[in-house]
Amino acid sequence: MIALLALCLQLGFWQLERAEQKRQVTEAGQQETRIDAAAREPTKALWKSTSVAGRYSDEVPYLLDSQTHQGQAGYQVFSRFVTEDHKLLLINRGWINKNTVTSLKRIEPQDQLQTIRGIVAPYRRAGMRLGPAVISPPNATPVVVNYPTQQEWEALFEQALLPFTIWLAADQPNGYLRDWQVQSVPPEKHLGYAFQWFAMATAVAVIGLILLLRILRHDD
Repeated sequence: MIALLALCLQLGFWQLERAEQKRQVTEAGQQETRIDAAAREPTKALWKSTSVAGRYSDEVPYLLDSQTHQGQAGYQVFSRFVTEDHKLLLINRGWINKNTVTSLKRIEPQDQLQTIRGIVAPYRRAGMRLGPAVISPPNATPVVVNYPTQQEWEALFEQALLPFTIWLAADQPNGYLRDWQVQSVPPEKHLGYAFQWFAMATAVAVIGLILLLRILRHDD
């Protein structure tokens, strides 16, 4: 009962967090921010458009598991990007179907800096993560991950990362399906989900209290 109560509360607070994120999306609208300003105040920069100059790291991609599109299973493809001032940034290059994951290609190294555009977004987080942050066995390519935190990404790369990611804009090269639906669920719906989880938590707490009182009476 305690575990179920904790789960309901965790999911309720997660939905409140999602509602706040969607509210920020609404307020951000089509605003733009500079990448250096986003690095200083990442929470104020979330969901705004930005551009950044640098180079993709010469590596195989990292695949975020459990991502669906129109009912099909797939991954979101992440790659490292080194900015012109030598900071490391994660770029979400879009969605790819699990059945076509063999079509993934390395990004060829470039001699000159390139400028990419996208949306400032937080690190992806699940309501409740099941399993480790890295799913793939050691030395596997590509690397399949399971909602790593920023700290877990940094441990994986052995490098510090900027405190946000970039969702690559649909007109940018080196991307996959980028049907970004940042407003697919309005804040009010997340608040409704949160209320349901908190109501369930209340019901679990009441039932648990009643059972506890019955046990105590029986012992007396």
